[in-house]
Amino acid sequence: MKTLVALKDFLTDAEIKKALYIWQNYRSEFYAKILAEIVRPAMPEINRKLKQDNVPGFIAYLIEHIFTENLQ
Repeated sequence: MKTLVALKDFLTDAEIKKALYIWQNYRSEFYAKILAEIVRPAMPEINRKLKQDNVPGFIAYLIEHIFTENLQ
């Protein structure tokens, strides 16, 4: 069974807003900036919200994928 996860399930509104800013202004650096500026600092909270240990690089990839699929 697949589980659907939305950004709001593991990021705050402020983190989503910052990710959108990075997407709009630093698209070529998006993955690296999201990983360093949002995901890694928030990992304890992301893990708590998702109720499992997660790999930071995968979370950054997931965010990039969501933005790519929905904001083209």
